[in-house]
Amino acid sequence: MKAEEKERLKMNTGTTEWQPQPNRENNLEIKVLDMHWVDENNPNDKKDLCLHGKLFIRIGNEILSDFEDGSWTLSAASLFLLRTLKMDYNINDFENFLIPCCGYDMIAEENEPFLVLGCATGIEWTIQHTKDGFVKHISQKGSEVKITEEEYRKIVFEFADKVEQFYKDHPRILPADEFYLRGYNGFWREWRKMRDE
Repeated sequence: MKAEEKERLKMNTGTTEWQPQPNRENNLEIKVLDMHWVDENNPNDKKDLCLHGKLFIRIGNEILSDFEDGSWTLSAASLFLLRTLKMDYNINDFENFLIPCCGYDMIAEENEPFLVLGCATGIEWTIQHTKDGFVKHISQKGSEVKITEEEYRKIVFEFADKVEQFYKDHPRILPADEFYLRGYNGFWREWRKMRDE
């Protein structure tokens, strides 16, 4: 692990030696381990709008992502997870991965659903809301957990709030191009609506 990665890990988790909670079969964990802009070699590029980072994700005893598994687009992932607080999610429902590697095209067109498009890499699982107030998470390998809607909301809000705070702490220069500006503003418009509901 590089020194700057250790520093970011400590900032996000309070320790340089990240350890997940002890395995509990009926448990979901989504933890931010690291946050950075897409170009790690140019952290002061204020035109970089794409927040990336490392995540720890566990469904039951199955680990879907850890520090060594690369970087994901945290901005898009936060929006997608916020959407799932009110709706079920099946693989590829958002025309991207639930936790995407990339989110380089944000498309906000009038009378069309907002899209974040990326590459062919990411993390997927199915999310189902039950009639008795629980949320089931089912991995592609079949691991399954069931947690309360309140527990799930807390997990997602904690993640989303870290993403928002990173943007607040690192102001961006907005793009001059109308298409990209509309996409960026469309992202935050939906994000804010989902977070405040």
